[in-house]
Amino acid sequence: LVLLIVSSPGCLSAIQLPQPGNQANVATGTTNLTITATVTTSPSSCSWSGTGLTAIQFYSSLFGCAPSSTSSHSITCTNSAGVINTTLTYLTAMTSNSTVSVNCDSSVVTSLSMVVKACQPNTSSGVSATVSSSPCGFGCTVQYSCASGYNGNDVTATCQEDATFDGIDPACIQITCANSDHLCSNLQYCFNQTGSTNAGTTVTIPCNTGYSGSVSATCGNDGSWTITPQPPCPALCPVSDITSTPGRCTTATGEILQGQSVTVTCCIGYEGVSTTAICTSDRSWSNLPTCTADTTTTTREGSVASTTSTIQNSPTGGSSLSPGAIAGIVIGCLIAVAIIIFFLIPICCAEICCCAFTILCLSWGKKKPYPEPDITIPDLKKNTQPDGPNGEGVVP
Repeated sequence: LVLLIVSSPGCLSAIQLPQPGNQANVATGTTNLTITATVTTSPSSCSWSGTGLTAIQFYSSLFGCAPSSTSSHSITCTNSAGVINTTLTYLTAMTSNSTVSVNCDSSVVTSLSMVVKACQPNTSSGVSATVSSSPCGFGCTVQYSCASGYNGNDVTATCQEDATFDGIDPACIQITCANSDHLCSNLQYCFNQTGSTNAGTTVTIPCNTGYSGSVSATCGNDGSWTITPQPPCPALCPVSDITSTPGRCTTATGEILQGQSVTVTCCIGYEGVSTTAICTSDRSWSNLPTCTADTTTTTREGSVASTTSTIQNSPTGGSSLSPGAIAGIVIGCLIAVAIIIFFLIPICCAEICCCAFTILCLSWGKKKPYPEPDITIPDLKKNTQPDGPNGEGVVP
């Protein structure tokens, strides 16, 4: 029967054989690693062998125990009533995998395969680990803390020679925000989801009808929601709420964003002072004018009649004309005048010509006739001159 123990100074727990597969994990950098074996079969001789070791005999039935030492190993042996205890100590740091065995009477009594590796910190969800050296070998420490969005306590652990950390593993719990908390506000927006949302997560919530835009809700590390922007979901005020009251007029249309303003006047037929109305957060208008019906008194044919006219600015009635209607009336009047002139010109011209002809005829009828011309034929015989060559007169 052989009992194999792996230990070193500061070890919190021993590794004992037999173990499944005769295998043990050893933290890299482990120094003064000791392996102890107990032999109870009364052998004639026993020795250690393995990686870096030649067959080193530590016991014989003739000479008893024979301790030995090298620069890398130290072997001790005790014999008590036929029970042999031997210890193999690795004097240098363990840096690579090794095997070792105890051989008695030319046969392997027991063996051990040592896997040398670094300690691996806990990397479960939400755990943040900071090691003092890398790789984290024997004696290395790790500082555990909970990552953002998780709750838990900080833990410090040390790497042991069996490549495990001492102490307890950290426990980090995910922080969540209830979806029902503060995600419905004043009918401006509402997150219609059940359950919860993990810390650090941002959800986008569209604003309800009558409000503009959307909001971003972020689950914080304290388990509460942060809503941005602030104030959320600005209101939209309908312009129809202004013009639905008789007497109020404005050129604005549709919906106006919270904080913006429009000019409101009193319609034709109403009296009042124009104001600048402002859209408020509850979708109502502030600073609206007070418009009252205009009452006038007129006198006709010696009697006094009080006439009250009310002009309403409504989609179905009212006497207020739009600019388009006024332009249409003006164009129609111009066309009518042109047609009248077109038909009157021939008539007027005919009358003018007739009148002119009549006046001319009358004027010619009243004039005296021209006097007949007095034509006297001279007597050629009496009008002779003694200038001819024969003394005859020359007729001029």
